[in-house]
Amino acid sequence: MIEAIVALAIIIIILQMGLSVYQLRYYDKFIRQLVQKYNNTKGFELKTERSKNLLRTVIVVVVLDEGNIIVEAYEFKGNTIFSKFKPIEDILNIRIDKKFLKRLENEKNSLRNQALLKLLNKKMRPVAD
Repeated sequence: MIEAIVALAIIIIILQMGLSVYQLRYYDKFIRQLVQKYNNTKGFELKTERSKNLLRTVIVVVVLDEGNIIVEAYEFKGNTIFSKFKPIEDILNIRIDKKFLKRLENEKNSLRNQALLKLLNKKMRPVAD
C-alpha cells in the first residue's frame, strides 16, 4: 500500500514538472513573438508584472509607446495548461498617468489590477520625479 502511494506521488510530481515546463515554454514563446513584432520599431517598451495570492497568479503584459500610451495589453490567469494570454481591451489607447493610476486604485481590487498597478507605478516612478 505504501509503495502504491509513493509511486502515485512520484507520478504526480513528474506530471507537475512536465506541465510547468509546458507553461514556461508558452510564456517564453508569447513574449518572444511580442518582442519580434516591435523589434524594428523605435519607441515601444514591453513590461510584464505578476500578482498572486494563495491560490492564483495573474501575469500582465503591456506594450507602451513613447508617449506612455498602452498599445497592447494581455492577461494570463489560471492554473492549468489550457490557460492562455488574453487581450485586455478596456485599457488600450490609454495614457498612463496619475489619473489612470487613481482609476485603477479605485476599481475592484483584482489580481489583474494589482499587477497593473505594480507595473505602471514602476513605469511612472521616473516620469513623476
